[in-house]
Amino acid sequence: MKKVLVLIAVIACYTGAVAAYITHQSQALVENLVALGNFILFVALLIKFAGPAIKNNFASNAREYQATVAEADKLLAEAKEMHQQWATKRDTLEQEIEQIKADAKSAAEAQATQIVENARQMAERLVADAERTAVSELGQAKDQLRDQLVDMVLTQAENKLQTRLTPPQQRVLIDEAIKKLEASG
Repeated sequence: MKKVLVLIAVIACYTGAVAAYITHQSQALVENLVALGNFILFVALLIKFAGPAIKNNFASNAREYQATVAEADKLLAEAKEMHQQWATKRDTLEQEIEQIKADAKSAAEAQATQIVENARQMAERLVADAERTAVSELGQAKDQLRDQLVDMVLTQAENKLQTRLTPPQQRVLIDEAIKKLEASG
């Protein structure tokens, strides 16, 4: 600070000497030099008295700026961390979705295979049942046809016998049929 005061004193002396020398040279130049000297004196006094406050203000602003930058760096790091976490979660969810799709596809394929197999087995059972039913109905039809044929043959035989046999012969045949039925029954 002493250097500043010495500089101010030197400038003031120089300005005064120059002003005395040039007084008769030019009044405008003297006025300008005096104004310059006054300005330099003003700046020196400003630095002397307001310098520490300005320096403190700049230091305070610098600290605030550094604190703001540090806070911004901290928030940026937190944001990057959160972004990484969400990206990891998204990737995990995408993998789970793909796994669920694959599981659903394989389950659907297995179910479709099971349905086809069940349908094939049911068709085989239906065919077998139809064959059994056809065989059974064919047997029943044969039996009915045989019974009808027997009835027709008996009816025709009875009619022929009635027309050819006399009543006493018919009586003997009826008695024999009754005895056979009683013996078998």
